[in-house]
Amino acid sequence: MTLARIHDAASCYRAEAPLYRLDLDHLLHRPLARVQQLCRLIDADDGGILQDIAARTAARIEAMQGLTWTHCHGDCHGFNARIAADGTAVFFDFDDGGPGYLAYDLSVFLWAKLSFGRRFHAAWHAFVDGYHSVRPISAADLEAAHAFVIVRHIWLMGEQASRSPEWGSENIRWVTQQRDFLEGWEAAQLTARLL
Repeated sequence: MTLARIHDAASCYRAEAPLYRLDLDHLLHRPLARVQQLCRLIDADDGGILQDIAARTAARIEAMQGLTWTHCHGDCHGFNARIAADGTAVFFDFDDGGPGYLAYDLSVFLWAKLSFGRRFHAAWHAFVDGYHSVRPISAADLEAAHAFVIVRHIWLMGEQASRSPEWGSENIRWVTQQRDFLEGWEAAQLTARLL
């Protein structure tokens, strides 16, 4: 519900120079390049599978008509909000925000509830219901949110890959082990939805 209110409030906001534009270049193509660069450095070639998944996902999103563009929080996974004593939700951590796809902003919550072995379907449905209580979500945006889960995951992989000089090599192994999640999500949530 709070994310919907943020989107409503942002509808008249005009940023002079947003830090990020949450488009496929920022969210998918550049992070993918960082992951591929890291994989080349550590000789962990995936045979082009990650590139293929990213290309299919980008093509799927680009083919969708009428996706909503809004000012996004960019990191609404559920841990960047606190519930105050009076029940008011307070959002923070807007540093990944900017103009972008509504479907991406929604997908971050979906991704957080269904990745890393989590299966919090009820939380996702409650989130969508709460959002709907404030503003509509088109069928196209809701459908696109499933494709943007792959985009979000590759974005996180790119963040981890690009920060390895600062953060050390601890996360490198994790980056190279994400193929199963991406293939599984694509098969179950995207390909299966088309059949």
